[in-house]
Amino acid sequence: MTVLHSDYFENIERIAEKDYRPTNQVILHTRVPTTGVVKLLFTLNGIDFNIFDVGGQRSERRKWIHIFDDVNAIIFVVAISEYDQKIREDNATVGRFKVDRFKNFFNIKFSK
Repeated sequence: MTVLHSDYFENIERIAEKDYRPTNQVILHTRVPTTGVVKLLFTLNGIDFNIFDVGGQRSERRKWIHIFDDVNAIIFVVAISEYDQKIREDNATVGRFKVDRFKNFFNIKFSK
C-alpha cells in the first residue's frame, strides 16, 4: 500500500498506535496498486454488472486482454494526479501515455 501524502511520514508514530483510525482524507490519499485482474460483481436495478480493475503496469497488461470479449461498455479511468507527471524513459506525460496506450490497445483488439 502506498500513501501519497507528505504527512504520512511526519505522523508515523501516531499511525502506528494500536487504536489508530484513519480519517477519510487519509483513506482518499491511499493507493493500493492493482496486480492481475480484480473482478467485482454487483446488481443495480435488476441489471448485473461485472467491473474489472486491471493492473496497468507493463507486466500486467497481457493478463487482461481476454476480459474484453463480450463487453458492452468500457470505462477508462486515469488518476488525475498523474496527468502531468513525466515518464522517466521518454519524458512523455503519464496521463497522455495512458490515454495513448488505451487507444492503441482498443484499436488492436477491436479492429479485427
